[in-house]
Amino acid sequence: SVGRGDGGISAEPGNLNERVELLERRMIEGALQLSSGNQVRAAELLGISERTLRYKLAKLEEQTSKPDASTRPA
Repeated sequence: SVGRGDGGISAEPGNLNERVELLERRMIEGALQLSSGNQVRAAELLGISERTLRYKLAKLEEQTSKPDASTRPA
């Protein structure tokens, strides 16, 4: 429940998109770990299609390989 500290979710102000992306990343990483890297099984665990999982993985990879705004030349 929100704000009670029992689920790792707080009612503190913050960027919703960033928090959603962080939760999604953690869930995907957890599912891949539980499935020993098997994307078909990970997608099943997450209740999403294999195609959706691959799309989200590509998006996450793009985000992690993208240079930080503070490191980009002006």
